[in-house]
Amino acid sequence: MTNKTNTNTHEKNQTQTLVKAKCIKLGIDVHADSYRVVRQLDHATPQPAQKFSPEGFILWVKKQLTLAEEVHSCYEAGPLGYGLHRALTALGIDNVVIRAQNWDELGRGVKTDKTDALALVQRLDRYVQGNKKALAVVRVPTPEQELARSQSRQREQLLSHRLRFEAQGRSLLLFNGIRLKGRWW
Repeated sequence: MTNKTNTNTHEKNQTQTLVKAKCIKLGIDVHADSYRVVRQLDHATPQPAQKFSPEGFILWVKKQLTLAEEVHSCYEAGPLGYGLHRALTALGIDNVVIRAQNWDELGRGVKTDKTDALALVQRLDRYVQGNKKALAVVRVPTPEQELARSQSRQREQLLSHRLRFEAQGRSLLLFNGIRLKGRWW
């Protein structure tokens, strides 16, 4: 029996431990059926945008928590509400919701989900480094406040639609030579 020692110093050591990043930042462009996400590790160049389903994103973001000491994210407020914010903060991610804006600062006329996610993560990087004016953070309401606000907004929208239809009806009647006072219907 011969004793063979491995002299190959280029073999990978399988017991190497992964070095955690200090900080991962995620810029998220949120849509009903998909999310575009740009990730930035520490102060490196942001990585290319990735597309996720909402369910796939939550699984992926859980993995990010194992890869860094802290994870920050941001997305723009919109019609989907604040459910994503609540899910991210429940996982332990420092998330901020910001005011929606046009990210085409140079006026190129090119607006894509990828460019929006990139702009979000670049601004988030400055925000995390201490520039609190880099993002216009909005206050996230409680679920009860969000529900009450959505109900009052729906009432306002219905009233606006009714007034528009009333004006269209009066205009149609006047066009045909009919003049009525009060409610025409």
